[in-house]
Amino acid sequence: MTITWLERDGPSLPCPVCHDRARKTERLQVASRQSDQGDLSLLACGVCGAAFFADFHPPAYESATGIGASVKFYVEQGAGMDVMLEPLFAIERSAVRRYMEVGCGFGFALDFAREIFGWDVQGVDPSSIAVAGRQMLSLPIDNRYLTRESDFGGRKFDLVYSSEVIEHIPDPRPFLDAVKVALNDDGALLLTTPNAGRISPATPDGALNPLLSAGYHCILYTVESLTRILREAGFEHVSVREREYSLHAVAGRRPVAFLASSSVDRGLYRRYLTGRLERVEADTPVANGFAYRLFKEMVNA
Repeated sequence: MTITWLERDGPSLPCPVCHDRARKTERLQVASRQSDQGDLSLLACGVCGAAFFADFHPPAYESATGIGASVKFYVEQGAGMDVMLEPLFAIERSAVRRYMEVGCGFGFALDFAREIFGWDVQGVDPSSIAVAGRQMLSLPIDNRYLTRESDFGGRKFDLVYSSEVIEHIPDPRPFLDAVKVALNDDGALLLTTPNAGRISPATPDGALNPLLSAGYHCILYTVESLTRILREAGFEHVSVREREYSLHAVAGRRPVAFLASSSVDRGLYRRYLTGRLERVEADTPVANGFAYRLFKEMVNA
C-alpha cells in the first residue's frame, strides 16, 4: 500500500464526531482497498482529533454471500482468537450474565464466553461469515445490523462487546443509541477500535496498513474523540485506554472499571480449545482451527 503524506490544508467539511466545519488537515492519500474507489484522502479534525476519509461510502457488509476459501482461511488460522478475547478479561466477569457481541463475525469470542464464562450469549452481525459461525458453532447469531428496533425476546444485556466495528460506521450516533437500548441500566459497552493517534510516517507499515484500511474504515478515533462521542451518546462514565495501535474503551450509565490486568488466561484458553476440539467433527475447517491454535498454545507453553 502506497501512502502519500501531505500534512496540508484540506477542505472545510463537517467532522463526523464533533461537527466542526473549520478547514481540516489533509494528512495523507492512499489507494482504497476497494478497486472502484481510487485514492482516498484522510482528513483530521483540529478540534476533537478524529480522522476520517472523505467522499466514500463503506461497503454493504451484508451483500457478500457464500462460505468460500476466505472463510476457511479465517477459521483455520487467520482469526486472532486470543486477541479478540483479551478485552473480555478486563471486565469483572461476575457482574455479567447476559452478553451480546455486535459485529461478532464467525463468533469465536461469543463461543468462548458461552463455554468458559457460562454467559447467556447473543451475536449480531450482517455478514456471511456470521452465518458460517452460526452453523459451525451452533451460536445464536442474528444475521442483521443492530438497530433501536432490534428485539431479543425482551432481554437486556449486562455487557455489549463490539470489537473493531465503530470505525466502519459513517455516523456512530445511531449505532451507539442502539447499543444503549440493548443494555440494562447497569450494563456496560466494551469496544475496541484503531488508534488514530498512531497515524504517522514513523508507524511500521505492518501496523499502519490495517489501522487505515482505506475503503473500509470511515472514522479513526483518538482517546479524546472516542471519549467525546461516547459521552455525547449518554454514557456518563467512560474510560479509554491506549493499547499501542488500538483503543480499548468501557462505557456505562454507571461507573464501570477496567481491571488492573487484562491479559488472556492462557489456561482457560487452552481448556476452551481442548474442549471444543473434542466436540466438533474431525477434519473440518473449525476442527483444524481449534487444533492449530491448541498446538500453537502448547508449543508456547
